[in-house]
Amino acid sequence: VYLVYLQAHDVRPYADGRLGRKDLGALLARFTDRGERRLDLMRHLAQRLGFVSRPNEYLRLDPQPVKRWLTSSPARQWATLQEAWRDDPTWNDLCRVPSLVCDEAGRWQNDPISTRRTLLGLLARVPLDAWWTVASFVAAVKEVEPDFQRPDGDYVGWYIRDAETRAYLSGFESWDRVEGALLVDLFTGPLYWLGIVDLTLMGADVACRLTESGARFLGRVPDIADSLPAAPILIRPDFT
Repeated sequence: VYLVYLQAHDVRPYADGRLGRKDLGALLARFTDRGERRLDLMRHLAQRLGFVSRPNEYLRLDPQPVKRWLTSSPARQWATLQEAWRDDPTWNDLCRVPSLVCDEAGRWQNDPISTRRTLLGLLARVPLDAWWTVASFVAAVKEVEPDFQRPDGDYVGWYIRDAETRAYLSGFESWDRVEGALLVDLFTGPLYWLGIVDLTLMGADVACRLTESGARFLGRVPDIADSLPAAPILIRPDFT
């Protein structure tokens, strides 16, 4: 959606990269969930992968990388996005959780890549073709790997505040509001947007299961999709 829009429109963002109200509204109207955060991630990955550049005041597509991606198999397209997110040190999932504010005071720094890799390693252990609640996964992580994003176990030196009360969230007693909130946001956000998990409601709880793409990404099933060429598009005389 984003690439098609850039190809068809002259998009001139603000100096800080934000889209103008007109372009932002037009793009969000094309998303079924009207998710601005999802669009932010897609825009970030498109730039990270070299699909989009800004040679002047307008955003432009780079034909070669875009063509390579569009002509690859659907499985490879998903994998390209998933791998770009997994290995990106400039996208900080923790500081994008809506209920949290990362305060720069204290000059602390987390490692988003290490956090993702630890989380994905834990996710690779879940049963295939089975639904499980996000709450149960969060509880299991708190039990067996609570320091998944803090290998030094420091729950005091990170300056993170509650977005509503502005109170600092410090100590292990804030685990549910920081680590727990991050895990929930990852499942309902990037992991879902990037086709790694499916979501559904299980009573009052959000439930997940690995997708076929997610299982491949986590190394749970063989990656054979790249050897299968994409079927060519056939246009019949009646234009179907």
